[in-house]
Amino acid sequence: MTIQILLAGGLLLLLAMFASGLMLIRDLNRQERTTNRVRVIHGERVENRSGTDLAVLREAIMGGIARVGQPRHAGRPREKARC
Repeated sequence: MTIQILLAGGLLLLLAMFASGLMLIRDLNRQERTTNRVRVIHGERVENRSGTDLAVLREAIMGGIARVGQPRHAGRPREKARC
């Protein structure tokens, strides 16, 4: 019975954190749109960073996947032990 209560509480916490994350993302997107509108009104150049952000994220993920299973110090020569 106690474990079921803990699991239910954990599920509620998970749902609350997920909902707050979605609300934060929505707020960030709204803030970026407002900033871009103000820049257009003032005649400044608007930078579209969505494509570059995805490319950087993809590179980081691919690099992480490529390092899985590699020795920790791959590419570096080992130093000989001093006695």
